[in-house]
Amino acid sequence: EAILNAQTERFGSEEHSSVGAALHNVGVVRLRMGDHLIAEVVLLRAATIRRNVLGTDHLDLAATMAKLGSVRTALQKFDEGMKDLRDALRITRKVLGRNHRTVAQVLCHIACLYFEADEMFSAQANFEDALDIYRNVFQVDSDRDACMAQMTETLCNIGSIQNKRKNFSGAIESFKEALDLQRGIMGHDHPRVIASLDNLGYSFSKSKAYNQALACYKEMLNAQISNYGSFTIECCDTLKKQILLYEKLKNTEVAVLALSTHLEKAKSNDKISLGDPVVLELEQMLADLKSSKSYFKWKSKNKPKKGPRDRSLDCFDRILFDKRQAEF
Repeated sequence: EAILNAQTERFGSEEHSSVGAALHNVGVVRLRMGDHLIAEVVLLRAATIRRNVLGTDHLDLAATMAKLGSVRTALQKFDEGMKDLRDALRITRKVLGRNHRTVAQVLCHIACLYFEADEMFSAQANFEDALDIYRNVFQVDSDRDACMAQMTETLCNIGSIQNKRKNFSGAIESFKEALDLQRGIMGHDHPRVIASLDNLGYSFSKSKAYNQALACYKEMLNAQISNYGSFTIECCDTLKKQILLYEKLKNTEVAVLALSTHLEKAKSNDKISLGDPVVLELEQMLADLKSSKSYFKWKSKNKPKKGPRDRSLDCFDRILFDKRQAEF
């Protein structure tokens, strides 16, 4: 904003490309801060200046229109946001051609708008169009790592939508491909890899492929411990999913053993006190599981005083698209 003030003082009321650029940058920062109403006003002004100074077919205008479309998506002004994004798409296709990574990025913005508007079919179609472009340009793109990262995000977005549409077999293929790429460029314990394993495990579980789902959650737990440096509450959530799968596989004894092992490791850790939330959560999980085992094995008539704990297999079904990494 200080740069914007300096440019405004320098050029006065005259519309200038430097003022437009400064306004654009302020709008992007406001967008990232979540100040959507202010961002909308600033980006509208930037778009007006860039259109008047640079013309209607300039890539800088397309960049501003794409950001404005994202802001209006956040404000749920879907019709206006779609108009902005379509304008950005028109410009990028005209200047760069239809088979360019920047065009794919704009298509991802459009897909995100459809997702927020709960139009899953259109969201998936636009992500798939973007994915086709990423596949085509990957070998010749000047920044292959960035292109591959965006391709994996798009695959995860498609998989998340397939899960929401209950196309679990399609989601499995999407997340498996994404994981293969993510492991290659991010390593095995990156947060994106962890999220993809969670989604893949969910897809397998909904397909009743419980052994495959269990393998995903085991790998996910190991990745979490490696990433966080210790067994955390987030790890407890992943272990709960494993326990539920063990129960579905009628392998309760292994579930008890897994819980007991992690509990003993936590208690023997000098950095974790006996009153630590992780220890208390693991103890409660083990108590619940043993109570459940006794109930099903001996059909005890005595019900636990507390209601059954919610051991959900909910996945990260939100869009993973990272707008901060996009050029548009």
